[in-house]
Amino acid sequence: MDLTVLIAVATDVRIKQCILSIDEDCEILVVANGPSLEIIQLLHEMKDINSKIKIITIDERNLSKARDVGMHAATYNKVILMDSDCVFVRGSVRQFYNKMEKEKIVNGKINFMSNNWQSSIVKQAREYLNDPANTGFAFAPGLGLRKEVIHLINGYYFDHQIKWVEDAELNIRIRNAGIKVCPLPSAEINHVPLKILQDLRAAFNYGTGKRIGVKKGIMQGIGAFWVEIPNIIRKKGIQPALFMIVWNLFYVSGYILQPYLKET
Repeated sequence: MDLTVLIAVATDVRIKQCILSIDEDCEILVVANGPSLEIIQLLHEMKDINSKIKIITIDERNLSKARDVGMHAATYNKVILMDSDCVFVRGSVRQFYNKMEKEKIVNGKINFMSNNWQSSIVKQAREYLNDPANTGFAFAPGLGLRKEVIHLINGYYFDHQIKWVEDAELNIRIRNAGIKVCPLPSAEINHVPLKILQDLRAAFNYGTGKRIGVKKGIMQGIGAFWVEIPNIIRKKGIQPALFMIVWNLFYVSGYILQPYLKET
């Protein structure tokens, strides 16, 4: 199959389950960004079993750079962006492949799993935000790109300096280029349960990434999801909406504090 599944990883051993969920004979490109020794060993053990696995190592933990390096290194024109803490639902890789025969950009469906009240609240909020029908954004993971689009989106896939919200910045260029993002709910990806503090930490990081994008003149505004709160109440209920209020506060805090944070 002329398709590359691109996965970035640093320390997450769940990448093993991610790779095992790929049920097609395609290229599996793993970009290890500032990886732990455990991850390096695990990847090489898996490569010994599956010759389709290709490993690239970069020396810093930078998701945007990892994805950009991976996009350029991918053998095939069709690329699926995947995360190490996610798995493909059976048959979904084929669904991506078939749709990408005609479409330049395809957005699958992320199913956020839950195993307690915390992850249930995060699940409802995340599933709202990750639905392009609600926010208009096509987020990764579960984003299929044809490499040829680089000529339409200002000549690059991801900005290395925007370490977070790199997919949101990509969306801006996709919109400006007038490229249609094709929703594909039949291509499903299961995401591990997320704890509330874990997701709030992510919100803070997203805010820092957005501030960098604004300083570079690529992005505009703070970008918190305040206007979505009424719709979240209507579609998901009070608890997810209250969580999103707190989530937005962490996001805004990351945005405001970014100039004072030590670069890592």
